Amino acid sequence: MNPPRTTAVDITRAAPTDTAAIAAVIAKAFNPLAVIDWLIPDDEQRAARLPGYFEILVEHAAAQGYIHIAGDLAGVAVWMPRTGSVPDITDYPSRLAAAVGDNLPRFEILDEAFDRHHPASPHDHLALLAVRPDMQRQGIGGQLLAHGLSHLDDVGAAAYLEACDLDSRKLYGEHGFTDLGDPMLLPDGPSLYPMWRPSQA
Repeated sequence: MNPPRTTAVDITRAAPTDTAAIAAVIAKAFNPLAVIDWLIPDDEQRAARLPGYFEILVEHAAAQGYIHIAGDLAGVAVWMPRTGSVPDITDYPSRLAAAVGDNLPRFEILDEAFDRHHPASPHDHLALLAVRPDMQRQGIGGQLLAHGLSHLDDVGAAAYLEACDLDSRKLYGEHGFTDLGDPMLLPDGPSLYPMWRPSQA
């Protein structure tokens, strides 16, 4: 097997007008993940519902956090500062219900699990890291991650995330993250891994 190649990319900050395109990239990248299959088991519903769901999150991050784009939307990193009070997503319950339909109960279970495990200490939360399927295994996710962490190191901030599988957990471990408590165990579903990277100041 040939080793993964590395494709160098320019990383820029997203504009508010990019939210739909960013959500589409995340939806395609996340579609095969076990946690997404658990949320929306039906293939057609998953493809139809994920972009609207992720657009809710991306719009909120564009307003309250920051989003990095690799190249021509080869990948994205969605960050939310948690150094103070964070406004709730406007009309989130009704918008979530409209986006995911009868899959709503599992999304509510996931949100509750995220809330239970989220640390109280100040940090920036890497909410989403996604690479377009045709650009994966080229080091783009690692470049996006390193770019964001370099900024956090400059300002002396810690970082938190939830790894969705063992492969992503390994990648994050290579960038200084360690497990924070026990894995999140979703009922009849996969495990997620809360991870923390302390301030490097």
